[in-house]
Amino acid sequence: MSARYSAEFRALPGVVPVLVKRSGGDIERARCLLSPASTSLPDPVGLPGMRAAVQRLLRAISGGEPIVVYSDFDADGVTGATVLKEALDFAGAKGVTVYFPSRFEEGYGFHASSVKDISSRGPCLFVTTDCGITAVEGCRQAALLSSDVIVTDHHLPGDCLPEAYSILDPHLPEWGPFGLTDLTGAGVAYLLAVALFREAGIERNIPEGWAHDLLTLSIAGDGHPVVGMNRHWVVSGLSSLRDTRRPGIAALLEVAGIHGPGGERRPLSFDRDVTFGLVPRLNAAGRLDHARYAYRLLVEEDPSEALRLAVYLDNLNRDRRSMEDAIMADCYGELEPDGDGAYAICVAGSTWNEGVIGIVASRLREAFGRPAVLAAGNGEVLRGSVRGVPGFNVVEALSMCSEFLVGFGGHGGAGGFTVRRESLEGFFDRFRSVSAELLSSTALSAPLDLDGLLELGEMSEETLRGLMALEPFGQGNEVPLMACLDCSIEEISVMGKSGEHLRLKLSKDGITKDLIWFGMGTEARRVALMGRVDVAFVPYRNIYLGEERLSSLVRDLRPSWEQSGRGYGELVGDIAAASEKDERSVVYTWSPHAALSIWTSLRKAGLRAGLHLEGQSVVQTHEANLALSAPGGIVVSTAPWELVRLGHLQEVRVFVAHEPLFDRAREMLSAFCDDRGFPCVLRPELRESSMNWFSWTYPEKESVNLVWKRLKERSDGDSMPCVRLEEVRREVMAGAGYGPHLPGVFEGGRLLVEKVLTILEEMGSLEYENLRRVPVIRLRTGGQFRLAGSPTYVESKTVRQGALKARLHERRDS
Repeated sequence: MSARYSAEFRALPGVVPVLVKRSGGDIERARCLLSPASTSLPDPVGLPGMRAAVQRLLRAISGGEPIVVYSDFDADGVTGATVLKEALDFAGAKGVTVYFPSRFEEGYGFHASSVKDISSRGPCLFVTTDCGITAVEGCRQAALLSSDVIVTDHHLPGDCLPEAYSILDPHLPEWGPFGLTDLTGAGVAYLLAVALFREAGIERNIPEGWAHDLLTLSIAGDGHPVVGMNRHWVVSGLSSLRDTRRPGIAALLEVAGIHGPGGERRPLSFDRDVTFGLVPRLNAAGRLDHARYAYRLLVEEDPSEALRLAVYLDNLNRDRRSMEDAIMADCYGELEPDGDGAYAICVAGSTWNEGVIGIVASRLREAFGRPAVLAAGNGEVLRGSVRGVPGFNVVEALSMCSEFLVGFGGHGGAGGFTVRRESLEGFFDRFRSVSAELLSSTALSAPLDLDGLLELGEMSEETLRGLMALEPFGQGNEVPLMACLDCSIEEISVMGKSGEHLRLKLSKDGITKDLIWFGMGTEARRVALMGRVDVAFVPYRNIYLGEERLSSLVRDLRPSWEQSGRGYGELVGDIAAASEKDERSVVYTWSPHAALSIWTSLRKAGLRAGLHLEGQSVVQTHEANLALSAPGGIVVSTAPWELVRLGHLQEVRVFVAHEPLFDRAREMLSAFCDDRGFPCVLRPELRESSMNWFSWTYPEKESVNLVWKRLKERSDGDSMPCVRLEEVRREVMAGAGYGPHLPGVFEGGRLLVEKVLTILEEMGSLEYENLRRVPVIRLRTGGQFRLAGSPTYVESKTVRQGALKARLHERRDS
């Protein structure tokens, strides 16, 4: 298959696996990825409900009936309203008005009260966009006032459909065969517009690519997949946005710093320029003021007025960011007492701006990896936003809490609701329970979804350019995530005004490549101690002084899989044998670092293993619970007795890799096995390993002196580049007599050097700085430095003494 793809598309070897994966092995799908213009639009006139909607519009236009476009207040709604207004103007409609409900006074939806107010001036034809699919009362009110309603929406239908003249929604069952569920609200409105043009016989009069710029904004605004028709529209729309003839978009590009006034118009990226540049400013209108300002900007024809509106939206967006940060701080303050133990993050604030909480919910979802619910308002009825995680349907969850809610709606991944103040806590409790139920069999932390592996020599600019040919990137077509394995770190330097980013020079087989890691400028010491690494990266296009440059951006970095988790062969063999018999196993060690090392060795052996550390919450033990729920599952734990308390335990065989150090842990482990009759297997051959981990975790004076000696030997004068820390680690472990094949020696060496560096820093004998953008360790050799001045050393000494007393006590008893 790879040979066929290479021949068909003349793709480089590093690009072919990405094409194969994303096309599912379908040549035509691959061709659409590389040439989105080949995607064809289905005849919209044949879509369910479309012909009736178009005929009703034509009758209204010919009869001079008032037409009201009623839209949602976000970027999707605003662009959808603009699409419909322009389409009706093309078709000859007169007196079309556009209405946006206020987020703060009315809230989302096609409201009966708003319909009554609008229709008080006489019957009209309502055309909704990005709303209306659940507006049973709104449509009923329109009918009472002799007004018809055409619903165009892309949200999920409720239990019953509104009684509208026509309903256009890709989630209706009759729309299923057309495969259009990825459409935005503006996308559905666009299909109505195209059908109107065809039935009115004016399709040839419409400019090529009309409204594709608006559709691009809507797709970015709602975070919809950049596949199929959406991808076709985005490719076309990016060109329209770049060379826009809309004064409002030109002004928005200017205030966002994407295009300068009268300057060169560079190609736009969908994810960076549109999703994070233009859309937040459009959304700011509806979030903090009123959506009509964003709409006016899109339809404004006077450049000076457009610039004034764009500046206003830019200022609103700045205010939005400040509010967002303040709400985030409040949320973290609220969460601190309870930690992060619940299956859903639920927080409310009486002073929060309702227009911002959706963004904060998204940030909390990303931070905690689980659904987030925020409610705002100081009245009797609060408004809220929900953001879900993969495998969690927000609308389904809200429907299971409906007895507490005034109303709700949304997509599978996001939703909104209203709730009475007295029902808020009951709703929060129910939502947490529902989240635990819906997520019970779903992994909360997904592994990186790699698109392919590259050798370092394949990470050429030509390959990066080939990967970038799959633009535009967005949901459903993310930036290709590639990996290079077992590379050495040759150089580490910092970038940015304050040294906030890292530049890494990696090498393998005599080839070196530079990579950039944004936001990790303070992690030079930790990265250096990884030694050889596996790196996941994405291609990145940067435009500097009008010149395009391609770079590789690090998305994640870990110690090389090749060197990690070594030395546990016999233990892994026994556990693998138990796993083959479908026996569930718990591996005990007192050391959290050893637990991670053993867990790595089990994963390297292809076994399904989870990790559990003492004191973790129910949610933090979720992955361990999933591992034990399967036959042959394994959990490496530092406190298996807590698995019982958290209800995550079944019949297991216990392997004791490292015996407990202290009496309490010994008693807890004994009760854990004896009271339940769990078979317990001691591993005496790992007793030395346990003592090694103890020495690495709680360094003695000799270890401090040894590390200090190696640092001085490696330093040039009084400083040493951080990148040499890996050499120090190897020399320290060898000097202390630890052979390269001891269990956990790699991870233990990193731990030991990290601990000693902390001790030396606390003593004042070393500090870190960037010397000509190179992170270095500055050694201070003058003056008196006392180990007692290091809290870390004092704690280590206390633990060592306690462990010694426990061992003496054990010997007397025996």
